[in-house]
Amino acid sequence: MRIIFYEAKKMLIYQKGLFFIGLFFLINIAYLVIADKPYNTEMELFKNEYTYYMDKIDGKCTPKKIDFIENEAKKIMNANISSDKLYNDYYDGSITENVFNEQCVNFETILENEKGFDEIYNQYIYVRENQNNRFFLYTNGWNALLTDDNLDLFLTILILILVTPVFCYEYDNKMDTLVLTSIKGKKNYSVHKTIFVFCIVAFLCITTFILKFVFVNQKYSLVNGNYPLQSLSYFGTGTKSISLIQTFFAVSGLKLFGFLFFAILIMFVSVIVKKYSLAVFICAAFILIPYFGFDLGLIYSFPLPLSFMLGVRFFKGYEYQIDFFTQEKVAIFKEISNTTLLIFLVSAICLCIIMLKVINKNNKNIWNKIHIKKIKQVTVILISCILILNLSGCSKTNINESCVFNTNTRRSYESEKYRYYVDESDLENIRLVFEDKATGEKNDLVRNPIKELIKEEMMIFGKDSFVYYIKYNIDKSKNPHLGGVTSKITVVELDTKTFNEKIIFEKNNFFIRNDSFIGLGDSQNKQWQFLKGVSAFFLDREYLYFVMSNTVKRVNRKTEKISSIDIPTNKNIAYDGRFIYYIGDKLILSKYDTVTETHVKMSDIVTTYFLLTDTKILFINRLDNSNIYSADLHGNIIGEISGEPALWFSCDEDYITYKNKIDLKEYHVKY
Repeated sequence: MRIIFYEAKKMLIYQKGLFFIGLFFLINIAYLVIADKPYNTEMELFKNEYTYYMDKIDGKCTPKKIDFIENEAKKIMNANISSDKLYNDYYDGSITENVFNEQCVNFETILENEKGFDEIYNQYIYVRENQNNRFFLYTNGWNALLTDDNLDLFLTILILILVTPVFCYEYDNKMDTLVLTSIKGKKNYSVHKTIFVFCIVAFLCITTFILKFVFVNQKYSLVNGNYPLQSLSYFGTGTKSISLIQTFFAVSGLKLFGFLFFAILIMFVSVIVKKYSLAVFICAAFILIPYFGFDLGLIYSFPLPLSFMLGVRFFKGYEYQIDFFTQEKVAIFKEISNTTLLIFLVSAICLCIIMLKVINKNNKNIWNKIHIKKIKQVTVILISCILILNLSGCSKTNINESCVFNTNTRRSYESEKYRYYVDESDLENIRLVFEDKATGEKNDLVRNPIKELIKEEMMIFGKDSFVYYIKYNIDKSKNPHLGGVTSKITVVELDTKTFNEKIIFEKNNFFIRNDSFIGLGDSQNKQWQFLKGVSAFFLDREYLYFVMSNTVKRVNRKTEKISSIDIPTNKNIAYDGRFIYYIGDKLILSKYDTVTETHVKMSDIVTTYFLLTDTKILFINRLDNSNIYSADLHGNIIGEISGEPALWFSCDEDYITYKNKIDLKEYHVKY
C-alpha cells in the first residue's frame, strides 16, 4: 500500500495529475453542453406534437396501434387535401367567409399536431418491418447515449499524459537502477504501479460514463430501458437479443476494458523504449493513425485497444449504403457475432497478460537485453507498418450578397454574354453547358475527362460571372462489382471569365466514414446523409443552403455546422442574397431573414406560384381569379400584369410567358 500511496502522490501532485483530471472533467462537461445535438432535430423542434402521439402508441407495435396510425394518416392527408380545396374555393369566391372560417377550424384541429405525426409515421415505417424486436419509444435520449461511435479523444489524451510517466519518469531521471536494487524494487514494484494505473483509469472511465448518462437523462430522459436494442434504427439490422440499458452497460464495459488495454500498452511501450517522448509518439500513433486513417470495418477486425475503446459497433448489425448513382445496396460493415466478440476478448486478454509479464520481467535485474532488442525491433516494425498503411490511404470566395435565385429555374442561369443550362437534347449524355448568346455556340460547362469517376448534379446556381455546381466522386475500389460508391461531394465555383475552377466546399467520404478531430462529427455521418436528396442549392458568403423535400439545410462553410430552416419546399423557393421567399400557411407568401432568423408574412400576396426578379415579385394572385400580378420586394402590390387566369408562367427580361388556365394555351405579355 505504501508503494501505491507513493505512486498516487507522485502522479497526482508532483506530476500535476489532479490538475489534468480536473481540467478534463471541466472540458468534458463543457463539451457535452455545447457540442451535443439531438439525433433527430425535428423530434425536439415539435416535441409537444410528437409526445401527443407517442403517449398513445408507446411500446410494442400491435394491430390496434397500426389501425390508429393508419387512420390518423388518412385523416391528416384528407384534411390537407380538403384544406387546399377550401382555400382555393374561398379565393375563387365559391364560398362565403363565414363558411370558410367554420370549416377552417375543423381542419386546423386535425392538422394541429401534423409535424409530430410525421416523425411518428417515419418511426412506424421502421417498426412495422420487424414488430417483434422494434418498439415505439422516444429515441433521442438512447440515440445520444448509445450511437456515439467516436473515440473519446479527451480521455485518450488524459490517460496518455498520466500513464506514460509511470515508468518513463524513473528512466528519464536515471532512477530505475536504484529502484530495482531496493528491497521491494523487483516484481512487487511493477505490480503496485500497474494496480494503481488500473484504479486511475477505471475511475476516469466509470466517472465519464456516469457523467454522460446523467447529462443525457436530464436533457432527453432515458425511459423504457427494457425495450429491445433494435428499437433504435442505428442497431436495426443487429441480431443480438439485448435491451437498451443492458447495451449501455455492455458498451461501457467494453470501453473500460479498451482503455485499460490502452494503459497496459502505454506501460509496455514505456519499459521497452525507455523514452518519454518516443513512448507518447508510438502510443498516440497506435491509436490515432488507425482511427483517422482506416475504415471502421478494418478497425473492428482486430482485437486491439481501439476497437474496444470505440465499442458501439460490436452490437451493430450489417450496415448498408444506397449508392447514389447505381441505387444498389453496398455493405460497408458486417455484424460481429457473439462468438467473434468472445474470441476478440480472449485474444485481447492474452495480449494484456503477455504485456504485463514483459513489464514485470523488465523490472527485474535479470532482464535479458537480447529480448529487449528483439521487442524493440518488433515495436518499430509494427508502428512502421501502421504509418505506411495510413499514408497509402491518404491523400474565401467573395460573393456579393445581392442575387436572384428561384428553385423553379435551378437548371439554368444567364449572364450578359452566356446562358448556362442543363442540355437534355441527348438523353444518353445529359450535361451542363454554356451557350454564347451572340453566336449560339454551345460548349460543356464542366471539364470532366473521367466521367466514370466524377458525376455532376444537374443543377446550378449563378451570380454575375460565377457559376456554382455540385459534383460527386466515385470510389471504384469500394464494391467494384456495383460500380463503386460515392466517396466525396464538392461544391465548385467556376469563373466564367477565365474558366478557372475553385472548390468552395468539400465533404470527403460522406457516404462511408468521416471522423472529426475531437469526435464532433458522427461516426456514420448521419447528419450528412441529407446530401443524397438535394433538389436545389444556393449560397452566400458564410453559408450553403441545400433545398430538401421538406426543409432547407443550412451549412456553415467554415465550421460545417448544420441547421434546419423550417419552411415548406414543395413549391418555389426564392433567394435574393438575404431573404428566402416561400409559400407558407394559407398560401400566403412569406420570407425568412437569414440574418435575424425571423419569418415575415406578406399578407397581401396569396399565391400558388411566384417568381423573384431583381426588383419585383411576380405571382399568380389567388385573390383575383389567378391573374398574374407584380409586387415589390416588401410585398406591396404594384398592379396586374395579365387579365387572364394562369396555371404557371416563366419570364425573361421583358416578357412573361404563361399558360392560360381556361384554354391551356401559352401566351406572352410584356411587363
